[in-house]
Amino acid sequence: MKIDVDGLTVYFPYDFIYPEQYEYMVEFKRALDARGHAVLEMPSGTGKTITIMSLAIAYQKANSSL
Repeated sequence: MKIDVDGLTVYFPYDFIYPEQYEYMVEFKRALDARGHAVLEMPSGTGKTITIMSLAIAYQKANSSL
């Protein structure tokens, strides 16, 4: 599934994304854009790892100079 996260195309490996996962991606991207620090939290079993990895891979591909 392709998702637009603040102008970045992210390939998410599932057919459905929960609103909390999308918001997590948005906040993670804002932290990366600001080149700052962030504390992001979600409960166990909510898909943190796949959410972070999906966005991180897309961000790295779009910003290959990093």
